[in-house]
Amino acid sequence: MQTTQTLDCPYQSPIAIVRKCTIETKHSRPLPKELVKEYVFDLESQNWLIEGKDITLVHNCRTFYLQRYHLHIPGEHTVDKDSFAAEAHFVFLPLDEAIDAFVVGIPFQIGEASSWLNHVIQNQPFYLPFEHRESWGYTGSLTEPIDPPFNPTTPINWLLLSPQCISIEQLEVLAEVSKPDRSLQDLDGRNVLHYKEGFISLCC
Repeated sequence: MQTTQTLDCPYQSPIAIVRKCTIETKHSRPLPKELVKEYVFDLESQNWLIEGKDITLVHNCRTFYLQRYHLHIPGEHTVDKDSFAAEAHFVFLPLDEAIDAFVVGIPFQIGEASSWLNHVIQNQPFYLPFEHRESWGYTGSLTEPIDPPFNPTTPINWLLLSPQCISIEQLEVLAEVSKPDRSLQDLDGRNVLHYKEGFISLCC
């Protein structure tokens, strides 16, 4: 059920991605693949909160740490008009405490059970599921309820990865701890980068 209203502000998410309208780029560096050892589910915010600031990535010469992740059911972004059953968001915040973020999104289609989601359901450690396939990058916004210091106009760095599979059984279990989806937002002339292999350029 879509609950977040469309805002008359630039840089909003989610968006409808159309491959033929994206800008292809080949410069890339892999995203982190660390083991997520310690995390706890916060019922009020419906986020899994990460202990510590050890899992990091670098974007535009700045370091971001993994602070939380959550799940939206159904998914939010679309790719070539294809919608998805669910979408996971890994939210990285800057170590320099600036007011922005880097979000890695993973859409899910119904299929075989996801091994890493099984670990999440059982509250066990899991390796970050950032697979080396095509992805899309753009500037957008958070799609969850926004708390200070963020506001609806805060620009967020987005990277949407290729779809993964989730089983119907997993979907039913995770629906109890997921966030609602937000409606698609206007692109408003923004560029969407298409990475056919690897990920967004993270080096200076």
